[in-house]
This record gives sequence, C-alpha cells and structure tokens, in this order.
Amino acid sequence: MHIGRGRTHVDLAEANALHTAEFFMTEDAPNADPSTQLGHEVRMFAAGLAHAMANVVGSLQMNAELSRMYAKRNDLERAMLPLERLAHDCTRANKVVADLQRLAGSLSSTRVVRMSLVSVVNMALDAARAKMDSTTEPEVDLRLSSEHADVDSNGHLVLIELLRNALNSGAKTVAVTTQVMVSEANIIIEDDGAGIDAETYKRVFEPFFTTRREHGNSGLGLTISRHLSNKLGGSLAMPAIPGKGVKIILTLPRLDAPG
Repeated sequence: MHIGRGRTHVDLAEANALHTAEFFMTEDAPNADPSTQLGHEVRMFAAGLAHAMANVVGSLQMNAELSRMYAKRNDLERAMLPLERLAHDCTRANKVVADLQRLAGSLSSTRVVRMSLVSVVNMALDAARAKMDSTTEPEVDLRLSSEHADVDSNGHLVLIELLRNALNSGAKTVAVTTQVMVSEANIIIEDDGAGIDAETYKRVFEPFFTTRREHGNSGLGLTISRHLSNKLGGSLAMPAIPGKGVKIILTLPRLDAPG
C-alpha cells in the first residue's frame, strides 16, 4: 500500500473478496462430491481471509512506523492520527478473527443440541446485548409463539449476529417474532431504524461488505450467518421492504416435527 495513492487496505480486502464471493452467493455445484466441495469452499474462504488480514497487518505496520517517526520528532499531535488508525485496524482485525473462529467452530461441531425455540431466542438476545456497540438499547418487542418447537441450538450463533445488527441500527424498537410451522420455525427480526438503500440491499450478503467499517466491522457477519443457516438445514432471507427499517427471516428445521 502506498500513501496518497487512494487505494487502501480496505479496498484491497474488498477486491480480494471477489475471489470468495462465488462460494457464498451461489448454489453448490450439482453432482459435486460433498466432502470435496466443502474442502474447496473452506480453502477459498481461508485464502480470502488471509489476504484481508495481510492488508490489515500492512496498515498496522505503516501506521506504527508513522507514529514512531512523529514521536521521535516530539510531534505528538501528528502522531495521534496514525495511532487512531492503529486502534481502528486492531478492532477490525479482532472482529475478522472472531468471525473466522465462529465459522470454524460451527463447521467442526457435529453435535446437534436440541433446544426449545424460545430458549434459543433468549440465549441469542442476551449475547447480542452484551456485544452492542452503542450504549442506548432500543426497546425489544418479543412476539413469541405459544406453540412449542425444538430446533438445533447452534441456530443461536446465527441469531446473535442478526440481533446485534438490529440493536445497533439506531432503531427505537426491534421486534422479534417466532412462527411455528409443521416442519420448520421462523424467527423474524424487524427494526424501525434508517433502513438500507437499494444498492446496499444488493450487497448485504457479500463477503467483506459493511456500512459500519468505522466501528471496526469485518463485513463477514451476514455472509457467515447465511452460510451457517444453510448448514443447519435452514435459510436466511432479507425481504426488500419500502421505507425505514430492516426485516430478516431465519428459518430453522424443527427437530420435533411430526413423523
């Protein structure tokens, strides 16, 4: 990376994501051997993350050198900007690593833990609240079905990301609704925040894309969440809605489905 050339480590990370986008945004190849396909997908994603992290590390090194140079000159005021960039890049790197650990842990876990749908929602909500970026929490309106359903508890890993996004959206209210069907259950999260524009909507599941980079977001949360929901036999959808707010639907198979 060169100073003043206009192309940052963030740009390079996003450009590199194009090499992994096909894995996350298309159907698996027909007739492909599942183990071979999975191995290829994981290798591609790991390579993408390695390149992204390399760019972040390059920025860390550059800003560390700038900070040291200004400090030697006793120009502490000019040293502050690269120091702030260092802190920002450390935050983003930590979140990228955390997302990778979440993905790796979920892929390596073969144990299905049966849990009630209500418990999964409450467990994820507690975890999401603990990870809020802002200090002002919106009102959470829980609209939980009275009909019992058991799902895979690993679904809470997906739900944490969805709830965290909603809680940090600047919304006044976040509604969480559950719907129980014969063979599956829906968890619907709606917020009354500013919403997203048409161009952002097209890219929400794209690897490394984020509108909250200033908060250190990696741009991997929704990408990984959709992948994990598919691995659990479910799905993740974000219907286009006019006006303010975002609506996202996580569907999980019922483990207590009749028959």
